[in-house]
Amino acid sequence: MRYLFGFMCVLALGVMGCSEATGTGGSAGDGGSGGVGGDGGSGGTPATEAVRVAFIGASITEPVGTPTMPVNYPEHLELLLGDDFELGNFGVGGATMQRTGDIPYWDLPEYAQAKALEPHVVTIMLGTNDTKPQNWDAARYEADYRDMIEEMQALSSEPTILLLRPVPVFGENMFMIRGDVVRDEVLPIIDRLGTEYDLAVVDLYSALIEHGDLFPDAVHPTADGGRLIAEELVGPIVDAAMARGFGVSRSCEGSVCQCSEAGIRTAIAEGGGPYTFDCDVPTIVETEASIVIDSDVILDGEGDLTVDGSEDVFVVSADVTAELRGLVIAGDTKSSGIYNEGTLTVTNSTISGSPAVANGGALAMTNSTVSGDANRAIGNENGTLTMMNSTVSGSGIHNCGGIVTVADSTISVLMGLAIESEATFKCFGPANITFTNSVVDGQCSGLGETESTFVSDGYNIESQGDTCGFDQPTDQVSVSAEDLGLGPLQDNGGPTMTHALLPGSVAIDVIPVDSCEVGTDQRGEPRPGGATCDVGAFEVQEGS
Repeated sequence: MRYLFGFMCVLALGVMGCSEATGTGGSAGDGGSGGVGGDGGSGGTPATEAVRVAFIGASITEPVGTPTMPVNYPEHLELLLGDDFELGNFGVGGATMQRTGDIPYWDLPEYAQAKALEPHVVTIMLGTNDTKPQNWDAARYEADYRDMIEEMQALSSEPTILLLRPVPVFGENMFMIRGDVVRDEVLPIIDRLGTEYDLAVVDLYSALIEHGDLFPDAVHPTADGGRLIAEELVGPIVDAAMARGFGVSRSCEGSVCQCSEAGIRTAIAEGGGPYTFDCDVPTIVETEASIVIDSDVILDGEGDLTVDGSEDVFVVSADVTAELRGLVIAGDTKSSGIYNEGTLTVTNSTISGSPAVANGGALAMTNSTVSGDANRAIGNENGTLTMMNSTVSGSGIHNCGGIVTVADSTISVLMGLAIESEATFKCFGPANITFTNSVVDGQCSGLGETESTFVSDGYNIESQGDTCGFDQPTDQVSVSAEDLGLGPLQDNGGPTMTHALLPGSVAIDVIPVDSCEVGTDQRGEPRPGGATCDVGAFEVQEGS
């Protein structure tokens, strides 16, 4: 995708200053004018050219930040729409629709640039600044809006025009923008023009009316508010492109989504699920920014989808219940694979990063593998972490004032502590960890003003130490690495990598059948694999 913008104007203390801005792509040498990319006309065929979209608006639209740090809705749309679209952001802070307003959009270079792009789709969101006392004249606003519609319709590209009902104004504000005028006068005019010109009207007002918390100054949305606007616009923009004959499609058709970042983001925007992805072969999707899960949703990569990012890959918002299945989630040395503040279930997945998982909510992991660098694999800060039939490898778990339950799992570290449990003042609570039927290849440590609690429910093994509180008769402690017989992390079958138990391991055939708890191991192999069950995430199969 190409993300384009011309001149960025900032309104401060009533004075507007403008400076030339640059985007990725987009220059006069590309065939556009005024620094705006594009081919300068409507040539080409829908099958081969990108869908050019022009966003006309004021400060809620104008370029802020960068496409990799999205703040406003056009930048979020860049991530949602994918590579078939070329976006031009021509928003200017303080701009009015009325020619007699204090900053008429008509007189700004961005308006000329928007027309020079020869867009296929145009969105118009002007009217909020028109409601200031010194600007507002309803008849003049409607007449000038009508003129802009007709000017855009006269372009040789014959764009599809989407009229946007502005977002609400949540009370008094420093800008003297009047919410009652937006509601009672601006919205009816836009609705009337939509009917008169047979144009689609996108109702951003109703979509945001319950989200006043996302408008800290009563007028401008936060990044999360911008994302909600983008989610309302992505469908109408794609539908407009499809109606013009472009070979694009919605990122999700029913419960099947494109095997792309846009497909993932669209599934989240739609909510519900489960959603699968049309990955014909194992596919790596490199994200441009963190994927925020802010709706209740189930995403299923079916083992073919890797999501890779240089920022936290998935960020799960508080008050959200989500599920990730069959995914490989790869953060890097400075980012997490998952940052969770909600209620999250992870199944049949592999997560890496630094830490691979940062949890401050409620996280349940089943049949999954987490690997981290020398720092830690999982950071659990005042959260609830439940691990079942899962593996933590390379580095361990840091528990800061949270509750951790480890069952039928394997924790194996190359350096550092397998478990570090902290109950200091910064953790705001006790740190409790309970183990059942699990292997800890490494040592545990408890820190803090209040004691960290390690509880064993039996049939646990600690290798090369006695530090994890394994005090039940069925526990084994200070087991040598040779006697533990734990293989390297590798593909031993199943959807995720595991540490196999080597022949002669003291973890084999230890747990009576009535204490096995689960019917399969992490790979999906049956438990017991022999007369009794094995300790940890891997079950040796009789005769193997």
